[in-house]
Amino acid sequence: MDKELEIKTVGQTKLDNAMHVTYHTEMHGILKSADQAKTGIPAEIMTDYNGGITEETELNREAQADALTAELVKADTARDRAVQYLFAAVRAARLSPDEATQKAAAALMPTVSVYSGAPTEAADRETALISGLVVDLKKTDLAAHLTTLHLADLPARLEALNKAFADLATKRSDGRAATRLPLASKVRPRTDAAYERILFTLRSNYLFGSTPIEKPAIEALAARLNQRAAELDAARKQSAAQKKRAPRKPSVPKEPKQPKEPKEPKRPEATQDPKKPGGGDPKDPKDPKDPQEAGRWLRRTAPSRAARNRRSRAAMAIRTSPCRRNRRLCVGA
Repeated sequence: MDKELEIKTVGQTKLDNAMHVTYHTEMHGILKSADQAKTGIPAEIMTDYNGGITEETELNREAQADALTAELVKADTARDRAVQYLFAAVRAARLSPDEATQKAAAALMPTVSVYSGAPTEAADRETALISGLVVDLKKTDLAAHLTTLHLADLPARLEALNKAFADLATKRSDGRAATRLPLASKVRPRTDAAYERILFTLRSNYLFGSTPIEKPAIEALAARLNQRAAELDAARKQSAAQKKRAPRKPSVPKEPKQPKEPKEPKRPEATQDPKKPGGGDPKDPKDPKDPQEAGRWLRRTAPSRAARNRRSRAAMAIRTSPCRRNRRLCVGA
C-alpha cells in the first residue's frame, strides 16, 4: 500500500493578517499552476479558496492604505497648534510693558479661558468647541483687541483648519459605511477551511485516484507546496525573533531607599551568679560601689588598738633581746 501523501502547513493561527494572506496567495498560485486534470482538484473548491483570499486582501489593504487616518492626524495637529498659539499669545500679552497690549489681553482672556481645554478633548467634541471659539472671536467687541495683538486673521485660519478636519472625518466615515467588509476573524477561518479541503482532495486522489489523475504530478505539486511553506515559516520565525531582540527603552531607575539607622544594642543586665549568694560582684574595697560601705568594711577588718599595742610590744621585745644582739650568748640556752 502506498504511503500517505505528506503536505506540510504553516501554523496559520500564529500568522498576522498580512502574513496569512501572503501564505494563502502563494499556495493558491502554486495550486493554480498545476495541471488540474492530473491533480483532480475541483474547480469550485479553487473558486471558494480564491474568494477567501480576495476578501482578506481587501481587508489588509484597507488597514494599510487608510490614508485618511493619517491625514486626520495631521489636520488635528494643525488645529491644536493654532488654538494653543492663541492661548499662549493672549497669556503672554498680559505681561507686556505696553498698556494697550495689556488691556487687549485682559479683554480677550475671559473668552479664551473658557476653551482652554479644547485640544485635550475627544475629536468630535474638540470640533464643536473650536467652532464655538471661532464664533466668539468674530464678535465685533473683540475685533479691535485681536488687531492690537496682531491676531486679526487667526479666527478665519482656525475656522478653516477645523472645517478641514471635520470634512476628513465625514469622508472616512462614508468610506467605511460603503465598504462594509467583514471582520478578518470571520474571513480567515473560511480561507483556511477551503485550503484544508484542497489538501484532503490531493491526499485522497493520491491514494485512490484513477486516470487521468497521476501520482507523480501530485507528488511534484506537494513538494512545491512544502518548499514554499517551509520558506514562509522560516520568514515568520525570523520576524518573531527580531521582534524579541528589539531593545527596550531603559526604564528610569528608582531612587534607592535611604538605609535605616541601626538600633542601639541593649545593654546586658547584670545576672546573678548561682555560686555567689545575692549575685553580682563581691564587695571589693579597691573598687567600692558605696564609699560609706567601704569605710564600714575597713573598720570591721582593721585590728583593734589593743591588738596593735600587743604586736608593738612583742616586736620591741624581739629587737632588744640578748639573743638578737649576740647569737653566741644564746647558744646552748
